[in-house]
Amino acid sequence: STQSTWGGGAAISLGMSLTLRKGTVMVCNIQHFNVLHKIISPKDIITVHSEYLVKMTEIVKNNKGLLDRFSGDKLFASWNTLLVQGAHFTMGCTAALQARAALATINESLEANGFPPISVRIGIAMGDVLSGNIGCDSLKCFSVIGNPVNICYMLEKLNRKVGTQVLMDGDTQQKATYNFTTRLVDLVDMLDLRVDGKSKVTKAFELVSVKAAQAEDEWMYQLEAAEAENPYEHFDKAFAHFARGALDKAEAELTSHLEKNDSDEVALVLQDRILEEKERPTFTAADGSKKLARDVWYL
Repeated sequence: STQSTWGGGAAISLGMSLTLRKGTVMVCNIQHFNVLHKIISPKDIITVHSEYLVKMTEIVKNNKGLLDRFSGDKLFASWNTLLVQGAHFTMGCTAALQARAALATINESLEANGFPPISVRIGIAMGDVLSGNIGCDSLKCFSVIGNPVNICYMLEKLNRKVGTQVLMDGDTQQKATYNFTTRLVDLVDMLDLRVDGKSKVTKAFELVSVKAAQAEDEWMYQLEAAEAENPYEHFDKAFAHFARGALDKAEAELTSHLEKNDSDEVALVLQDRILEEKERPTFTAADGSKKLARDVWYL
């Protein structure tokens, strides 16, 4: 049987050519790709697609990622799967931010050749995954499977709802928080197969930017300064109130945030979500207070 490593710890015998350990997975998808098929020719679709895939492949490889597969306009990559890698979450997050930034160059080239610009949605998740040659006797290919894969695909789609381009799960955010600026933008009630099919809330964080590198002797001072100057302080409070159902408080905090960040698309989407929740029917609770007719308030 094949020996496998769980995280950085004890080896586990799997009885097949699969490796089980904590890894980071990422899926990147062209937004509204189906719409492009309606406005440009199939030949031009291939041109746009190739321009995108060449750059994304280069970014993943430069960040020591493993390209698992292409599926239509989706690209799936992983870290710490085939090869053991330290700080794999940092590599994945860096690749995601570079992919987002590369759109400016890609779109400049596309528009110069008469093609419409594109946008991407990216999901990142971290956790225990199986990787290796998976299939049957007649056909096998390298693949990565596990709940983090399901989560990263879910987060990629969730970008459309919350107005973001890059979302990560809570496990990745906990590891990446000292090197990257993030903010909590949604809570998703989903099935987690690791806990006997019980429902589990997954936190969705926007990956905003990389924090400036800091000299070792100035690390704590700079960290404290960054926390004191959190540009998303009012947004964070607004979302916390929203998640608890305190919509008036959420609206007030969000108004304060938008006074200085009036073009923040994610905040504008949250503003719409607050207004939608306010339009929901209410009922009178046992204590006489008015409650929204919503099944779950998460926090």
